[in-house]
Amino acid sequence: MSIGSVSSGHEHAQRRFPLRWPVLIIALVLVLLLVVQGFLSIAKPAEWLRIFIAPDLDDPRHVIGFYSFLPRLAVGLLVGGVLGLGGAVFQTVLRNPLAEPGLLGVASGAQIALALALVFAPGLWTFGSEPIALGGAAVALGISLLVASAGRFSSTTVVLAGLMVGLYCNAVFSLLVLFNHDYLINLLTWQAGSLQQGGWEVFLYLLPRLLPLAGLILLLQRPLNLLSLGDGQAKGLGVSPAFMRLTLLAAAAAMAAIVTSSLGLIGMVGLAAPNLARAFAPSYDGRRLAWSAILGALLLVGIDQLLRAITPFVGNIPAGAAAGLFTGPFLVILATRVRLGSAPQMGEPASETNALKHPGRALLVLCGLCIVSAALSFLVTKNAQGWAFSLPDVSDMAASFWRVPRIFAAAGAGVCLAVAGVILQGTLRNPMASPDLLGIGYGAGVGLAVAVLFLSNAGGMSKLAVASIGAFAVLAAIALIGKRMAFQPERVLLVGVGLGSAFHALMILLLASGNPRVAGLLNWYSGSMGNVGSSDAILVCVCALAVFLAAMLLKRPVEIFPLGDTTTRAIGLKVPQSRGILLLIAGVATTAATLTVGPISFIGLMVPHFVSLLGFRTIGVRLIAAALVGALMLIFADWLGRNIAYPWPMSPGLIASLLGGIWFLWLLYRRKGIVS
Repeated sequence: MSIGSVSSGHEHAQRRFPLRWPVLIIALVLVLLLVVQGFLSIAKPAEWLRIFIAPDLDDPRHVIGFYSFLPRLAVGLLVGGVLGLGGAVFQTVLRNPLAEPGLLGVASGAQIALALALVFAPGLWTFGSEPIALGGAAVALGISLLVASAGRFSSTTVVLAGLMVGLYCNAVFSLLVLFNHDYLINLLTWQAGSLQQGGWEVFLYLLPRLLPLAGLILLLQRPLNLLSLGDGQAKGLGVSPAFMRLTLLAAAAAMAAIVTSSLGLIGMVGLAAPNLARAFAPSYDGRRLAWSAILGALLLVGIDQLLRAITPFVGNIPAGAAAGLFTGPFLVILATRVRLGSAPQMGEPASETNALKHPGRALLVLCGLCIVSAALSFLVTKNAQGWAFSLPDVSDMAASFWRVPRIFAAAGAGVCLAVAGVILQGTLRNPMASPDLLGIGYGAGVGLAVAVLFLSNAGGMSKLAVASIGAFAVLAAIALIGKRMAFQPERVLLVGVGLGSAFHALMILLLASGNPRVAGLLNWYSGSMGNVGSSDAILVCVCALAVFLAAMLLKRPVEIFPLGDTTTRAIGLKVPQSRGILLLIAGVATTAATLTVGPISFIGLMVPHFVSLLGFRTIGVRLIAAALVGALMLIFADWLGRNIAYPWPMSPGLIASLLGGIWFLWLLYRRKGIVS
């Protein structure tokens, strides 16, 4: 990296975001004012120094200040700093702006370990939550790295392995909550990520564990900078890419695991801080790490202090749960104002020997499996007497009319999500791009919440219309902002993540509000298909057919975009227009599927990689295979979910993650991963 490139990067950042210093100063002043307001609510300024140095333990104000307010502030600064630093490591090593410290499944691993211990081995809690959480995080990290080792720790393989381990842990946790809600209610509160403290124990526990790991990362700053140039250049300069990637990711993931074991899940800070740091350090160097840590600390403390200040009006809201609501808008602004660099290139399978010799036969097998799955869903069911297999007769037409829409709705939604995933990952050149990433589903959820709150007497179609408005509002925002930025991949992704995180946090806060009207949204949010009717099935199937045909007509741009914008232009395609049309198609598909079956992340995220690992190579065949696999997974998952734990239904998205997750990780390991 030359000095000239660094200086030009700073000049570009100044030209694109000239107000970054005034904005930073204003943010710093606001955070300081919130801290001062917190001190003033406890004691007068004349007593502050005494609270710091020699608090009077007989004075309740001094006790609150020294044992609650100050530890909360210190923990926020420490945790925010290490999450920002860890996020910078992940994004630099993996060359992906969506990477963050919890990517390798450490947070989800800690969560599932605590849940399993509560349900099956509560005696382990006598040793405290930290050893259990660290053990779960270590197991999740080990599985992620074991799978990634097959692909020699290539960036794309690490990303996919970590994502899948996290999704699988989340699915198992949801399954445990479904059947053991009363046991896990306190764990659900813990996972929200509150920074409230009752002493200095947590800070003193975290400090000696986090500082050595942060120091190790700072010592490895030069190899980290070389990794940002690519594996080839790093190897030429004497750095082992696989070893350094493993060391840096393990250190950053360990920091996230330690934080999670003590405080719960604190999201978005590790993703937002390094991206915001680009405004002050456009180039990959030590300044990027420093700014990421500083902005991470500022973000988390600012969010937590604001939540503390408004507690008398809105109640106690944990910082971890609300982080997305505040960091989301920053990511949108960042995407429009700051230089982001080039997008990561999509990985391809490590070996062409894995390609199917007769893909047509494999497609016929998938078609047959879809038909068998649909027949199974229609003919086989479970009731109070047990399993039943029968052809519905005239007297059982009600059951037939109930099952058929669900089968077609599941098939249509599966096609929509899978095809949208193929389009997004190819068009945006990012293996982490998925339909739920754009925030469209959560926009629909917020619209549905508004309809439930303010149109309680309206019919189902009216509420569906308002939910559609919410979804298309997010899609329109992405399209309008994306058009201004010529639909550059990294910018579109950050806009989608920013809007999605804000709407997702808003959805969580609405669901946690306790309002009985909003509580009805839990059925939709969980991905249940129990209320799907004929009109829903027709709508999503029509959209699925239209989206699939449009994708097949535009398959050439989808195939070429992963080669880079320069190559795409050289071939003669208009990059902004083509990318905008493809994003619109993916957005419509996501909206139709989400309104029908709720937010389901596994299908759109993993099915495109799944079909590649199965050996489907050309884009046309991959689109057909993805559509069939998506339909097959959702039909079978819906049938299994409504029968396996009868009379308690389970979400098809949950079942798809449980069944597909293990298979995906096995294929990723056996096929030697996916190279960057």
